Amino acid sequence: MSEKNHTTHNHELNFTRLHKLIEQIHTYPDTEKLIEQIPLIFCQYAGVNRCVYYAVQERKLRLLSAYCTHNTHWRKEIAQHQLEQVNIDGHSPEAQVVRTGKSVVTNHTRKELTSSMEQWIFRDVTAYISLPILSRNKVVGLILCLYTDPEKMIETHEQEYLNLAALTVGCALNTTQVIQRMNQKENELAALHKFSQLLSSGKGFSEILPVIARETAKSLQTKICIIRYLEGDEMVLGAVVGMEPAELSERFPAHVGLSGWMVKEKKILVVKDLTTDPRVENRVLIFSRKQGLRSFIGAPLYFRNKLVGLIAIYTTTPRYFTNEEKELLSHFATEAAIAIELTKEK
Repeated sequence: MSEKNHTTHNHELNFTRLHKLIEQIHTYPDTEKLIEQIPLIFCQYAGVNRCVYYAVQERKLRLLSAYCTHNTHWRKEIAQHQLEQVNIDGHSPEAQVVRTGKSVVTNHTRKELTSSMEQWIFRDVTAYISLPILSRNKVVGLILCLYTDPEKMIETHEQEYLNLAALTVGCALNTTQVIQRMNQKENELAALHKFSQLLSSGKGFSEILPVIARETAKSLQTKICIIRYLEGDEMVLGAVVGMEPAELSERFPAHVGLSGWMVKEKKILVVKDLTTDPRVENRVLIFSRKQGLRSFIGAPLYFRNKLVGLIAIYTTTPRYFTNEEKELLSHFATEAAIAIELTKEK
């Protein structure tokens, strides 16, 4: 095959792959699910051996998802590294991508590995390309496409194809985020309207709290939400969604562990990994491992500066909660506090 025909063949092949890749990307209308599937899609349709997706946040890279085509053991290690962060070194290819918004090809083994996560990612890698994910001309994510073939060289036509694929991912993420924000606002307004109706209905908090827990879980796109109310020095179970009440402690001391932190600090608490965070007391650690819980976000419930309870969200997969989601939880916490204080005697 002549060089010209070979080039034409490569372009046709890449166009076919890109078309299939775009089709796959647009089957995920949910941002979180799309991010989870990006590495798998690149491995399937871009001929990549190993792929990692990072979020870029405050000069740090946060690992959100990863996939490997041929190493089951490597894939089992993903959960251990999800949500981990590494600083963006000023001389690394990743730093150059974040700084310039342009992809960087490295056709050799990475020499300096500064963290256990990098050692895990770049193990046996012989060539890789770092691709920017752009939103409004700002780098918000990074895709690492890694190859382990000793003879692999990333050619120009492959780089062009992968850049187009990354551009498609950026557009898809922007679209899903806009749709989710719109849906979230609609859900929030509908939920707050429902809470107002319930508070004026004359029903007791035992009927209202389950509704608040259910709407909170729905709006934050989680399955598990727990609301507790303060009785003496203990937090008592008021409502639960996504778990059986029998699986939870009926009551526990209000001023210890995660509850104690929220009560003391009077603000929302986010725990990225319940199995490793030192603030997690042994009772919750055992419970989290048994139930397969990974991330947590909770808020103390205050009514006119008076502590009345807490609300907590748990996830079974690693989760990074945005400022918008924290604000949304704060709204629901206010409604829950009002419900507890004004209706618990009914």
